[in-house]
Amino acid sequence: MPAKNNTQARQTLAKNFAENFFSKCEKKDYSEITGFNMDINMKNYFSQERNKTVCESFEKKYGKLEIGSLYAAKTNVYPSDFYDLFVFNVKTEKNDSVKYLRIGMTRDKDYINTFYLSKTPYNKWYKRKKK
Repeated sequence: MPAKNNTQARQTLAKNFAENFFSKCEKKDYSEITGFNMDINMKNYFSQERNKTVCESFEKKYGKLEIGSLYAAKTNVYPSDFYDLFVFNVKTEKNDSVKYLRIGMTRDKDYINTFYLSKTPYNKWYKRKKK
């Protein structure tokens, strides 16, 4: 990813979003996530109506989560180049095979548009662009 897209501010924004969400789940606060730009699909996923279900699902599958350091920052090269992926190391209480948290963000306005836990850091579409 070009350095101009992989700034400390963007990394912090992505990590803060995840920490905010998991903290709300831990406190059983299912209110809407505010203070972050999210695309329409993410807003629907993290709506006040769904947050209880999402939080309970994460708790059941993973238990307590600890977000670690940035593992990688990648640029999407397929199907288009409009967002970046920030991958953080993660430790879960109940599932040792899950090791990464992927957070995708649009480049123009830093909208969160991808958020999921994974066994692998990224899929085949996230590759380092050749210069």
